[in-house]
Parts: sequence; structure tokens; C-alpha cells
Amino acid sequence: MKILEIKRHLNKPDESYLCDLFKRDSSYLVLKYVSEQPGRVASVTFEVGSTTYAYYRTGSGYVLWRMLGPDHELRGHLFHICKDQVVSEGRVEYLDLLLDIWIDADGKLSILDRDEVEECATKG
Repeated sequence: MKILEIKRHLNKPDESYLCDLFKRDSSYLVLKYVSEQPGRVASVTFEVGSTTYAYYRTGSGYVLWRMLGPDHELRGHLFHICKDQVVSEGRVEYLDLLLDIWIDADGKLSILDRDEVEECATKG
């Protein structure tokens, strides 16, 4: 089953991804997304074929992504700080509050997107 993920932004256009339903329970939802484009989080590069498992819970203040390379080895975990998270039958959506927390496979923690937070605070 396909589920639409809608990531709303404060400072740029919204993003939408069509993901596979991996697990659904009465209180949470897990989606699976296999990337068709390369990407980067902090200093980690993600090749085409990398897999993200995304954990959603209505009302939660974060979205958790477990990110694996195409070799299925853990690359890290990304916490999107958010609000207005809603899980419904065919979609999930949330408002991204800019700041992200990245924990790489070795356990090193990084705070991401501080510059975006400062820019939005300056602009009001």
C-alpha cells in the first residue's frame, strides 16, 4: 500500500513523497522510502537505492528517519523537529520546524539547519 508523506515547511515549498507502508498500528505508522536520487545528511552521502524508514505518530513533536545505504548498512538516524503531525488513512503530514538532529552510525550527534532557524528568526 502506498502512503503520501507531506512535509510542510516554514521557509520553502512543501515536499511530497509517495512511500510504501511498512507497518501500521493503532498508535503509529512506519513508511519505507527507497531513494531514486543521491542525497546528503551532514557529512554522510546517500546513494541511489538508499532506504529510509520513517516513524510517525499523530501529535508527536518529531519524525524519526532510520537511514540505510544501498548495502542496507545503517548510516544514521535523523530526527525532524516538527508540529501538527497527523497520521490518516492514506497520508501523513507535519510542519517541519527547521531544526534537525542527526546521529550517525558511530553515535556522533549533530544539530542541523541552525542557519535556517537564525534566518527565519531574523526575517520574523
